[in-house]
Amino acid sequence: MTDLETRLRDGLTRAAYDAPTAAGLAARVRARRRTRRTTTTAWSAGVLVAAVVALIAVVPGLLGSTGGEVGVSDSPSGERTLEGGWRTVTLSEGGRNRLEIDLPEDWPENGLFTYPADRRDRERAQGRVRAGIDSVVGQVLVGDTMISVDVRSAATVRRVLASARPGGTPAAEVTGWETETVSDEYGEVTAQVPDDPRVEVRLLDGFPDCEPGRSPAEPDGEGGWSATLCRDRVVVVDAPTQALADVVAATVRGY
Repeated sequence: MTDLETRLRDGLTRAAYDAPTAAGLAARVRARRRTRRTTTTAWSAGVLVAAVVALIAVVPGLLGSTGGEVGVSDSPSGERTLEGGWRTVTLSEGGRNRLEIDLPEDWPENGLFTYPADRRDRERAQGRVRAGIDSVVGQVLVGDTMISVDVRSAATVRRVLASARPGGTPAAEVTGWETETVSDEYGEVTAQVPDDPRVEVRLLDGFPDCEPGRSPAEPDGEGGWSATLCRDRVVVVDAPTQALADVVAATVRGY
């Protein structure tokens, strides 16, 4: 079962339990039941209504912003217009967990959605940009919110994900990207790095003593974030935001 199918199933289940119309109908049916046949028929009707309510609650979110509202930033400076036809918008999960992200002016309505992160989302390294069936997809974690992007351009997906940050956080410079090579006596690694000078890819000295793979970005204790990769060597990606550290770390090759 794919992540999307799992989330759809979970969303249907939660909506069914929370749907007041379905619960009310079921209560009325139980109060009026007279025979086993009547009770069975009424309960089936209650389940059907619950499923309909659940679909109404879940499907529109999958078509656009799941659980969150996408709107123009209402920061003190108002909407922030960027070069090249981009702008900063605000995302929120039901008015909470306010996030800011940069989007192009022609952004499609169903190109982005958000949902609350679960334990698995937090434990898994995010930021990878990959090809889908007929588009390019990617996800990042910002605080307690997952942001998923699905459009046709890999460069656009990467820039959008890399720009995600908590509301009110200064934006990182992610408009231009280049391949950076970092080497030591044992070889070299490469990574796709944006223009922001606060982003750094480092090779640690010594032999690795950690679980192989890539770890989710964590606070570095100095206001920034660090993502770690470990195999034949240890690579650390430092960045000003959680999303940017994960996005850059996902591009590291050769470690």
